[in-house]
Amino acid sequence: MRKKSTVLFVLALVLLFSLGATGTAEKEAPEASGKTVLTLYYWGNQLRNELTRQVVDLYMEENPDIEIKLEFTDWSGYWDKLAASAAGGNMPDIIQQSYTYIVPYIENGLLADLTPYIESGVIDTTDIPQSIIDSGALDGRCYALSLGSNVLAMIYDKAITDAAGVVVPATPTFSDLYEIGEAVYNATGVRTLFDGSGTRMLRTIARSYGKAYEEELTAGNPEYALQHFQTVERFN
Repeated sequence: MRKKSTVLFVLALVLLFSLGATGTAEKEAPEASGKTVLTLYYWGNQLRNELTRQVVDLYMEENPDIEIKLEFTDWSGYWDKLAASAAGGNMPDIIQQSYTYIVPYIENGLLADLTPYIESGVIDTTDIPQSIIDSGALDGRCYALSLGSNVLAMIYDKAITDAAGVVVPATPTFSDLYEIGEAVYNATGVRTLFDGSGTRMLRTIARSYGKAYEEELTAGNPEYALQHFQTVERFN
């Protein structure tokens, strides 16, 4: 299989597009018009599609020597399409990736190492926390820059907790939440729903111990998965 290194799609598209040849091991040959042609794959809903196209159009206006061809699809179809491109040796120049699937693409040499460009300042990471840069790194080399950071949120009705005489701390533990839920139920009859958020909570628990959920399962360690399901069982 012909391998072609690919840059990970980041929020600041101009960062990657300004890399030109440095962003990929094999740069697309200029068309007869003299333009450098790059392909960008990404997933999402129609709003993301429209906003991405607006950003790309603005970039091409300021960089008329570069043409960016967009390939957009929904989440479920995206990974089949990307895998087929990788298997056929026809990876796009810029892709949107997910922490769920990125490691095999790195290990198979399908993503470009951004470390030299970060170290040289070609990619300016001055205002990016090191933890965000590290989140796209493997074995000390950075292959991805994050689109953004999300956090899990807890939602509760303060009128109900006030009626139960319960104060919810700013950073409650699972044990705190269980005790709060029990106190609220005893005082008001209102039940607490624990939403484990699927695999997100599995990963969050593992990360709280400095571990990666998928790596632990691959190594045969179910500890962090068991913690999650035991918590779900306790609440329900």
